[in-house]
Amino acid sequence: MSTCDILNSTWTTPESILNGWTEEKDVDDNVSNFAKQIRRAVERDQKQTFSKFDAIRFRKQIVNGWNYWVKVCIEEENSRCLHIKFWLAMGIDAKPVLISVIPNKTKNDPINV
Repeated sequence: MSTCDILNSTWTTPESILNGWTEEKDVDDNVSNFAKQIRRAVERDQKQTFSKFDAIRFRKQIVNGWNYWVKVCIEEENSRCLHIKFWLAMGIDAKPVLISVIPNKTKNDPINV
């Protein structure tokens, strides 16, 4: 098997089509940790501190690293959420970089990309 065959079989699974976004799904431990790492940047961007910041759903895209859209619950009582977009470089020590925040979302709002 050639290197091209290996790369093609690795990168063309439904979840990793280059430039395509995955379907929305529940967060895993990795995405939850990325959201925790970027929380302070989101709070600075929104000029407020959140008492709750729980990542619940996400979508991702492979591009020179990974783009993530993550639905973050910030208020349980009103189902208030944010949609945050961040980029994560490839590499073991990569840290998420905030790209965008969409406020005024609810738990029922889909993550639209």
